[in-house]
Amino acid sequence: MFEREIPGADEEVFTAFADTVNRTEWGAPSDTEQKMVIYDETEFREAGKIGFRRGQVEYQYSRERRRYLEIVPNRRVVSAKTIV
Repeated sequence: MFEREIPGADEEVFTAFADTVNRTEWGAPSDTEQKMVIYDETEFREAGKIGFRRGQVEYQYSRERRRYLEIVPNRRVVSAKTIV
């Protein structure tokens, strides 16, 4: 299990997490411009799927697929992850 707390008001954090553009900034492997996250699929809802690649701009070395198992607005997001 992986747990992460993000400082800020619950509503602000939840709204930001539900937005793919904001998650792209949080999920980058580093702060350098040469690394990035690319979302291929985003369904932010229970039973929804998300798929993304991350790594160097010219070579995405990690692919992940997740399914959202539980979403409680402003409280909790539970997902299962597969690394391809």
